[in-house]
Amino acid sequence: MVAVAALLAATQVHVASAWWDKTPRVIANIASRFLREPNKFTRILACDSDRYPMFQSLEDAAVWLQRMPCGDHPGGGYFPCGVLQDKNSHNLRMWQAWSKAEKPYNPKGAELPIKAKFRAAAVGLTSDTSPTAITALSEISKILHSTPTAGWSWAFHLRVALSLISDIHQPLRTMSLYDSAATGGDRGATFANGDDGGKKIKMAVIPNVWLADGLSLFDWWESGAGLLPYQQYGNDQDPFDVAAYADEIMLEHTALEMVEEGRLAKTWNDATDDFGGGWGVGWDSPTLSPQARENGMKGHFETIVADTYKLNEAIYFDYLESEVYGNQTVGWAPGLEYRNKAKHIAGGQMAVAGYRLASWLNFIGQYIPEDVCPANEVSFPLKFAGGIFQGLFAGFVAALLLLLVPGLIAKSFFGVVLARQTSRLTQARTMSTVWVPTSTAKRSPPTANGAPLVAPAEVELS
Repeated sequence: MVAVAALLAATQVHVASAWWDKTPRVIANIASRFLREPNKFTRILACDSDRYPMFQSLEDAAVWLQRMPCGDHPGGGYFPCGVLQDKNSHNLRMWQAWSKAEKPYNPKGAELPIKAKFRAAAVGLTSDTSPTAITALSEISKILHSTPTAGWSWAFHLRVALSLISDIHQPLRTMSLYDSAATGGDRGATFANGDDGGKKIKMAVIPNVWLADGLSLFDWWESGAGLLPYQQYGNDQDPFDVAAYADEIMLEHTALEMVEEGRLAKTWNDATDDFGGGWGVGWDSPTLSPQARENGMKGHFETIVADTYKLNEAIYFDYLESEVYGNQTVGWAPGLEYRNKAKHIAGGQMAVAGYRLASWLNFIGQYIPEDVCPANEVSFPLKFAGGIFQGLFAGFVAALLLLLVPGLIAKSFFGVVLARQTSRLTQARTMSTVWVPTSTAKRSPPTANGAPLVAPAEVELS
């Protein structure tokens, strides 16, 4: 157990990337059970199988994006990290803004900084000037509707969407706690600029429950509130059964329950055209083309984020009432009641995320053609290798032509000149042919028809 804690402390960069590996895979597993045309998505992910052979199933593809910025697990791991193959991508963070849509949680009424005020505004999470998971998913939906022409483009956008839809169901990717010295009282509040989605709240070790000394409240929720602990992360001998766990949380959090609570559209698993396309999904402006600049699917994903954000009090209340609130050196050890409540919330979030992911995939599936990855489309490495071969071959042919063509042209030119000279010489020879007697004896002249009576000898004039 001590070794696990040491591993956790040493590899914090890995676990802070997204819901830990198991959670997105559970969500994708749930979604896969409700797909009407699953083969469409299988074909998409197979388009670049030579580039990403370990990310071909829907479950595995769901963790592709979070594997981008990490290196290979020291022990091999369930998946290798380093999705960019031989590129060192430890600090590749350009898409981190896509993986969250944080609004400020300000229970004490603190004066918010400018950035937090912007996020709290009506368009704070949907403005294209400041990307969030909402804007990214809306844009991906528009792109997939417009049917990309390359198989790798289909696969890229699908993998990103699988990850982001999972992310917006992790509570601490939708909120950040704010306070100030004026509102914190004698607790010494320290979140005037936000707690960065729980990353600034240190968690204490809880014997036999949470061994991750030095990790944060954010990491606690990344693990499904401790349901999927880090010892199951990236482990080839991991006994964790994704399908069995999905069965368990689907029994505890049924789709019917989610519909009755208003968290899931009644038509989430139905193609009925209710408000823009069926499956409980719709464009912002159904009368406009989805490719229209002012259109998209922001409203759909903003509703999901708002639903997740409602969990703010359940996430923070116990911490705000604890003795360690605002203390940056002492970790917080939540009590049993909080831990049990958190696990129930996390399980529900995974279940509803799976149902919602299925509805979105079925909706987008309507626009996916049969030939997303044409048989004659060669994947990138083969294209690259083929390009090199074709380049070398073309270069060889060009060099050969440079050597041969001038000779052929010259030969042709001089051949024409020689033919003309030969023709002229032949004419000259013909005109120079004379009749010469073979002896001094007098010969008869030619007959009337021009034929000599005795054949003369032809002598070529020198």
